Amino acid sequence: DHRVPLLHLQAAVRAGLPSETPETNGINQLLASSLPKGTATRNAEEIARTLESIGASIGAGVGNNALLVQAAGLAPDFETIVDVFAETIVSPALPEDSIAREKASQLAALEEALQDPLHTGFAALRDLVFAGKGYALDPLGSLESLPEIGRDALAAHHARHFTGHNLTLAIAGDFDPATAKEILTRKFSALPAGKPWTPPASTLATGSEQTTRLPKKQAVLTIGFPGAAVTSQDRYALSMIQEYATDMAGPLFTRIREELGLAYRVGATQFLGFDTGLFTFYVATSPEQADFAGRELMTEIGKIAEDGIPEATFDRVRSTVLSSLAIQQQSPSSTARQVALDLLFGQPAEQFRQQAAIYKALTASQVKETAARLLSVPATRGTILPE
Repeated sequence: DHRVPLLHLQAAVRAGLPSETPETNGINQLLASSLPKGTATRNAEEIARTLESIGASIGAGVGNNALLVQAAGLAPDFETIVDVFAETIVSPALPEDSIAREKASQLAALEEALQDPLHTGFAALRDLVFAGKGYALDPLGSLESLPEIGRDALAAHHARHFTGHNLTLAIAGDFDPATAKEILTRKFSALPAGKPWTPPASTLATGSEQTTRLPKKQAVLTIGFPGAAVTSQDRYALSMIQEYATDMAGPLFTRIREELGLAYRVGATQFLGFDTGLFTFYVATSPEQADFAGRELMTEIGKIAEDGIPEATFDRVRSTVLSSLAIQQQSPSSTARQVALDLLFGQPAEQFRQQAAIYKALTASQVKETAARLLSVPATRGTILPE
């Protein structure tokens, strides 16, 4: 798109929580935060000076299934931006002092998250559903694993996953494809080809319950069901159900918060995994109302499992989903991110452009069938109560 002289580069590396073990939990997040802190030829200050002088930026983050590196700037500075971007991916220095600072920051964030009832509720649920492995792990790590992760472990994790066959790259914005390909080929020539990394299969459990105590005067209930894989068509029906369950005009908010006054937060969320995902309903309430709120939430879930989304509401929910999708796809950064992730999962580069048509073709009966199939299995429950 040559209308605005901006560009965004996005690399997606197949890794994420399934690439961690309880002993290495948190390694993806620590590696991501350490990557931009120096390369084989530039220290962190030189990287910052180079990019800031041209109004560009670079960063890295993690998702459930991938480690992401992104860079953005003005189109005329393409080669300079790619130079730093490629070095960060191919030859990060991973300096010990930077690792120590990032680890301290990550530990502080983890300690804070462990005192958050909602975070702890989601973590407890994932631990139950995924039997303590893979997606059960906290992206921030654990208080036991994080202090033990050193530079050697980060370098080994980088060497295993940052390879040509385990990484995808997308560019969105104002650039010439032929020129871009030539520059990228040259800058990434030192990246080893490697082999694709295959995530281990998820172990799913249903129907279990767990109560965790925190020194907070709050209660959180999380109720989970097996969700969809990234490549599953169920993901679109589940997105509709998520919007329906989260909407302020939807059944959860209307019944549990407005009519009964039981909750200050209620809704639904999901994540997509390599081979499966997790669909979660949640309610944050007062401890003395926890049992009542839980029963009401299960009643509303049962209605969704039986009826799906009512015909009278279906088009409004779809319009909201399509509006959010349209806003998301206006951004070069989100476009590049979506394409890189689609490619990583073996989808066509144009897959993201098909999503609107998929939602428009979706029927209420199809969503009802998905709801009946996925929300009728025994629910897994995580409850957070005061000490």
